[in-house]
Parts: sequence; C-alpha cells; structure tokens
Amino acid sequence: SAVAAAAVALGGFASKASADEEQAAASVVLVDESGLLAPSTRTTLTSLLQRVERDTGLKLRVLCPKQGIQMRREEWKEYLRPISKSMGVDPNSLVIVAEQRAQLKTGRMLGLFSLNPGIKLQE
Repeated sequence: SAVAAAAVALGGFASKASADEEQAAASVVLVDESGLLAPSTRTTLTSLLQRVERDTGLKLRVLCPKQGIQMRREEWKEYLRPISKSMGVDPNSLVIVAEQRAQLKTGRMLGLFSLNPGIKLQE
C-alpha cells in the first residue's frame, strides 16, 4: 500500500505501522455476553465497527455484558480488565455499553445504552 511504501521511505516506520494495523485488525470490536443481539446483527455491527475504525481511526466498541454485573462495582471492574484488553481500549476509544437494566425499586426498564468515551475524546 502507499502508506507502507511511505513508511519504508521514512526508515523503519513500516514495522510500527504494520504492527498497529495488525493490532487494530486483531482487536475485538463487539462482545455480547448477554445474548442481546441477534447473530445477524452481531455480524453486521462487527463489520460496521471495523469499517469505522479503518476509515476514521476511531476505536468504536460495543459491549453487551452479563445482565446485572454493572450493579456490582468490584465484579464489574474485574470483568472489564480482560475485556478492555481484548478490545484494545485506549484513551482514543469510545465504548458503548448495552445492557437491559431495570430500576431496582420500581422494576421500570431503563435505557439500553451508556457511552464511555476515552479521555482524548472528552477534550
């Protein structure tokens, strides 16, 4: 590609660029542990998320955790560590958490999504 050729001309930058490209390709963009999404939706959304990252550089990730885990703070924290690593989450990432939740006292259903932007995206 033109990027790789330019990187070679810059003296060794190609290995860094290709390593970054491989990391982006290897990163998981969608985790659905709750079965919230239909298989066809997971496939389409995964493809869309990968295209967004490839075209814009924005790491957009979707996480559908086990139901209720966000309510248990320490368990949530432990749960997120390996997930964040496999998703390649960094300060330039935007993580969309989708979980069907209900209000504890009333049982009323709450919003499905919450957004967690990386620190660089908040600037």
